[in-house]
Amino acid sequence: MKISALAVLVVVGSMDTTALQAQRLSADGAMQTFGVISDLFLSDVYFKFQPTIGTYAGLHQYDTQLEVSPFGELTYERALRSILRQDPQVLMMGEIRDDATASVAVQAALSGHRLISTLHAATPAGAVARLIEMGVAPYQITSAVFGIVGQRLLRRKSKKGYAGRVPVAEFVRMDEPLRRAVAQQGDLEDVRKAYVGQPGYSPMRTVAQELVRQGISDEGEVRRVLGESM
Repeated sequence: MKISALAVLVVVGSMDTTALQAQRLSADGAMQTFGVISDLFLSDVYFKFQPTIGTYAGLHQYDTQLEVSPFGELTYERALRSILRQDPQVLMMGEIRDDATASVAVQAALSGHRLISTLHAATPAGAVARLIEMGVAPYQITSAVFGIVGQRLLRRKSKKGYAGRVPVAEFVRMDEPLRRAVAQQGDLEDVRKAYVGQPGYSPMRTVAQELVRQGISDEGEVRRVLGESM
C-alpha cells in the first residue's frame, strides 16, 4: 500500500540543494527507485556539489532524472507525467516556486508517491501559508503533506573567527492538531501553536542554543541568523 507524502524542506538561503541531496542519500541503502525533476540551473548545482556530497551526476541504474526548463517544452507537469510512468518510489523536485509546481507536487503526493521538495519560507507555518498562496487548498495540504523541515545555517566558530557553516533544523509533522489548524485556515500564529506542542519537537532556536553551549557557534551568530525571537 502506498502512502501519499509530501516532505517539504523549508529554507532561507540555506543550501537547499545540498539538503535535498542529503535526503536522497539517506534513503539509498533501501534501494528505492528515485525520479528526479529539476530545472537546468538546479541540475548544474547538483553537479557542482558532486565531489563533496555524493554521486548525483552518476545516477544509479534504478534512478531517473529529467531536466525541465521554465521556457521550454518539457515543463514540470509534462516531466511528472513522464516520470510517473516508471513508477518511482520516491520523487524529488527541485523547488516549489509557483502555482504550477505546487500543483505538481500535491498531485504527485496524492497519487501515492513520496515526494521531497524545497520551498522558501521563513517558518514551517509560513510554508503552509505559501502553499495556500500558490493555490493549494487547505484540505489538499492536510492530505498530502507528511512533514516540514525548516533549516538555516550558522557560521562555525574557529580560532580565526568563523570557518564553515553548520545547519540548525526543526521538523514538524502533519498530525491531527496541525491538520485542524490548517483546515480551519488559521493564521500563522494558530498554525504555529498547533505544532509547537508536538512530542519531540525542538524549535530551531533551541537547537541553535545547544550548538552555542557546545562551543560550535556563538550568540551573535544565532541573533544574526534567527533574529531576536523566532
